Order: sequence, then C-alpha cells, then structure tokens
Amino acid sequence: MYKIVDKVYDGKIFYGYGLYDLESNREFDADINSVKIYVAQGWVQDVGINNKGELHSISKSFDLRKLNHRQIYKNKLSTFLVGEALKKECSKATLYNTRYCFNTLINYISDTSNKVFIIYGLRRTGKTTIIHQAINHLGYIGCAFISLNKNDKSLDLLETLDYCLNSGYKYVFIDEITELNDILYFIATLADKYVTLGMKIIISGTDSYKLALASNSALYDRYEGVKTTYISFKEYNMLLGATDIEKYIELGGVLKQDAFYNESETHKYLTTSISENVEHTIDMVGRQQFGKLHDLIGMGLFKRYLELAIQHTNEELTANIIAEEYKSRDVGSVKQLLESTLDLDSLLELDDITEQIRYALRVSNIGGDSESNRHMAEEFFDAFIDIFNALDLVVYSKHYYVHSNRKMSENEHIIFTLAGLRFNQLKETIIAFMKDARFQGLSKNDRNIIKNKLISDVYGQLAEQLILVELMTSFGKERVYKLNDFRGREIDCVVEVNDSEIDLIEVKWNDKCTKQQCNNLVNHEFGELIEERTGYKVRNRIVLYRGENTNKFLDDYIIHYININKFLLDTHKYI
Repeated sequence: MYKIVDKVYDGKIFYGYGLYDLESNREFDADINSVKIYVAQGWVQDVGINNKGELHSISKSFDLRKLNHRQIYKNKLSTFLVGEALKKECSKATLYNTRYCFNTLINYISDTSNKVFIIYGLRRTGKTTIIHQAINHLGYIGCAFISLNKNDKSLDLLETLDYCLNSGYKYVFIDEITELNDILYFIATLADKYVTLGMKIIISGTDSYKLALASNSALYDRYEGVKTTYISFKEYNMLLGATDIEKYIELGGVLKQDAFYNESETHKYLTTSISENVEHTIDMVGRQQFGKLHDLIGMGLFKRYLELAIQHTNEELTANIIAEEYKSRDVGSVKQLLESTLDLDSLLELDDITEQIRYALRVSNIGGDSESNRHMAEEFFDAFIDIFNALDLVVYSKHYYVHSNRKMSENEHIIFTLAGLRFNQLKETIIAFMKDARFQGLSKNDRNIIKNKLISDVYGQLAEQLILVELMTSFGKERVYKLNDFRGREIDCVVEVNDSEIDLIEVKWNDKCTKQQCNNLVNHEFGELIEERTGYKVRNRIVLYRGENTNKFLDDYIIHYININKFLLDTHKYI
C-alpha cells in the first residue's frame, strides 16, 4: 500500500507524485500515469479516480490540493550512478590489488579535511580503478559516481552536485572531469561551495596536465591528491605479478602490459597519453599564459615539437652510451664504426667524443628533420621538460663533479619515469642511427653485434636510472646523487644513509662477479676524495647486478653483490 506525500514537478511541468511505500518504508517518485494505475488497483491510500480519469481525495483527513510541491531531479549527465547501479559498476575493481597511493585517498575520506581530492596521472595508471575501489571500501553508502564525456556541461554537473548535496550523498567521485572545457574556472566552485558544506569530492581525469594546472592555480592550497604516473618496480610486481628488471624496463610504467609492446603501440601511447593531453590543455588555457608554445598549435607543429623534445633527450643518452662504449674498447667493431665513419680519434676526451656522436645523431636520418627545425624544437625544450615534470613523467637527479682543484660542481640530469616508453624510444634511436648510410660499409654481422651491444647498454643505463629514482623516493632527492671526478672515475649512486655515512653503489647489467665491476669502489684514492668532498664516511660498497647475493673481499674492502630484482623489491633491507 502506498501513500502520496507530495507533488513532483520537472521545472514548471507537473510530473507526478512522491509515494511512500508503507510496507518497505521507502519513498520514490512516480509519473502521473503510473500513479493512476496504482490508484485504479486500490494500492494508494485516501485517493480515488473518477470516470474522467482524474484523481481526487476520498478521505476528509487528506487533501490532494494542499500537497507540497517539490522539484524532481532528472539527470542530464552521461553517467551518474548510485545504489545498485554503482555497486555493479565498481564490482570488477575488487579483482585488483590497490595502488600504494590508495591509503592516501582513504585517509582523506576519513578525516575532516575541507579540500578537494585530485587523482591525476597519465593513461592506464589505474585512476578509475582507485575510485571504484574507494567506493567499494565505503560500501556504496552515501556515494555517487559521475563520469563525464565531451557532451556534458558544467551547469548540468552543478545541478547534479546540488541534487547530491540535498539528497545526502556525502562522497561524490567525478571521473574524467577534464572533459569540461571550462574546468579551470569551474573547479574552484567545488571547494568554494560543496566541500565547505561537508561534501567530500574526489576528481580525476585523462588530461592530467589540466589538473596539474588547476591544483596550482584555481585550487592552490584547497586540495589534496595523489599522482599515479610513476609505478615503481616493486609496485608493478605487486599489481601485475612477478617479473624481472628486464621485462620492467621493456614494458613497465603503465598497467596495460602491451602499451609499449612495439614501435606502433609506443608511439600511440606517446600521442594519446602525452602529446594530445598537453596540447588540449595549452589550447584551452590560451596564448596569454603559454605564448609561443601556444602558437605551435596553430602552426600544426605542437605534437611534433613535443616529441622532438623527448627525442632530444634520447639522443643525449644514446650519445653518452656510444661514447662510453667507444672509450671502453670492449667491442672492436664500435671503434671501427666510429673511427671510420665519424673520424673520431681515440685520444680525444670523452666529452669531445660525446659531442661528435651527438652531432652525428642529430644530422642522421632520424625523423628526417632539417637542422633548422631541430633548432626551433630545442628553443622549446626547457618548456616541455617543465611540463613533463608537472606530469610526473620526469624527475631530476643530482650529479656532482669533482674538478682537478678538488672543488665540486652540481648538475641536474633528467630521468623519465615510464621505463617502457623510454626503452623503446632509445632502441628506435639506436636502430635508426645504425641504418644511416655512413655505416652501411660495415658487415651485417658487425652492425648486429654493435646494435645488440648498444641496446644491452641501454638496459644498463635505464637500470641505473631506475635505481636512482627508487633511492630518491626512499631517502629523498637531496640525499641521492651520482658522482664522478676529472679522471673519469664514477660512482653510479651515492646515498647519504644517515648524518655521517654514505653507501656507494655501482649498477651492472650482467650476472658475473668481477673485480673490473668495482674498480672505482675499491680505489683508495678515489674513496678518500669522495669522503673529503662529501664530508661523509663510506659505510658500504655495493654492486647491483643480475646474479645471486654474495659478498667478496677485494683490496681491503668488502663488496656486497646484490641481485638487482631483490634490491628493488626491498630496498630498505639492504640500505
């Protein structure tokens, strides 16, 4: 049996009645035709229907004409889910492990913060899954989920939020909020109005650069949040199952394992997740803030120049790898390659060799770009790197250099956090370099030997960078750095483990224990120089490699050989 409680309107149009179910003790809205059917069946208390099909009161204690009027909420957004529909939407998220950042979101939900919560990161890093898992954690009670597309309007979203506020939905999750064109102006309303009234609002979106800008402008100090772009080796293993460092370098960085499977998929991810992401944001914000960078969009050059900025860093690293290979003289074919095609002299300093190789890379057939275009692209390089940093796509690592006068200078190196993207781009750079007409005089066998050796060195370089990022995450950016001196001696990672001691770490891409791997670790003069210039005493000397854990005693020092996979899975166990 039902009882009519009020009249319901959609704007100025009469819709029907609000009904109270006396058996289940719940209220619901029904259109006028449905109510007439219920009345004709005798299911509605105190109301009858005449021969004209009109409803009328049949009890002196009840008057249809004196009912209160209420506006009905009719959702105009593409996706608005509550209750059972929301439970069904979120059910699959229970199949996945939670990201490490999940607890930060749960803490926000539980505390008394009056801020907006932002989840931002590149595609395929688990943003929507984190939202669904949080809704599951809350048991759907008081939760509403909104997912926007390009057809949704901010006014409709405001109307929906008003409805949520008035209907007691305390936790509102808005996915793909970056689909709104006026997001930078709209987003402040979330904090100014709804959050101050006690609502918890969690937002996320594919165009993460928009959210990065919003957090630093429209919201400023009125937000909390997490970044999902960087997925460490340890977290990658926890989320996707056991893997080793080689597979992580090839495919790691996102939660869809075929994102960097080949050249085509790598380029697709770069375009859709990074280039278009950034271009949409800069086009929306306009020239006033981005100047010439915005002009590139109108010229049709923006995406190409952004990708050239990444390629520029690839060429820098490739040049360093090739130069190091040349100076090491481990592979005779590399010497033959460089001396016969680039007129290199083995007596040159490493920096001079690197510069000549860098030039050779840039005027080779990679991309087919003219030198003038390359110079134009380099004009915007720093601006693009700043954008990548805002996206958590790159981090800066410190590199100290001890000069002959024993003074020390500091530089910053750029490290890309998406290992799979970086590896596949570097591989493409080397392969394109090896296809250059100047190198075709070498035999196919020699070219393959060189290519494979250089790609192996790419693994080693990226492994070293992964170690640096992991150590910076664990100990802080200021306490981890690379160090070398004027004699070419180098330590891959120096970690200030406490206020008086440091650990020295070398990273090697092999599974053999050899003295050559740790020449710089056991060099007494170099060790004394490091202690003098840093002001710290050396505690441990470590080689990270692909063999089993073991210790060796070399030249009065204990060298700790640690498997790189085991180290990355439990860094604090070893340092």
